[in-house]
Amino acid sequence: MSVAMDLKYQPHDKKVVVGMGTEYQVLSTLSLRAGYAAFQGKGAGQFDGSETESLSSLAGLSGGFGLRLGGYLLDYAFTPFGDLGNVQRVSLSARF
Repeated sequence: MSVAMDLKYQPHDKKVVVGMGTEYQVLSTLSLRAGYAAFQGKGAGQFDGSETESLSSLAGLSGGFGLRLGGYLLDYAFTPFGDLGNVQRVSLSARF
């Protein structure tokens, strides 16, 4: 199991982004992932709670998994964005 935290300051937007995530390797071929990103400034998960009415309470959360088969890695991630819809990311990597 691994846990990570990321702190970013975006000077042009005057925004601070704090992200935290975890990955748990269930099998040698399967990893489960979950994370949360909070923003200070305009947008989802603001620390002060303003201007988030159009975003769901799940905004900022994400989940996914990774499958490793031979030299290939398939990654999937899901992130809800309220009225903006849901984001699904899929990537395929190969090592050779």
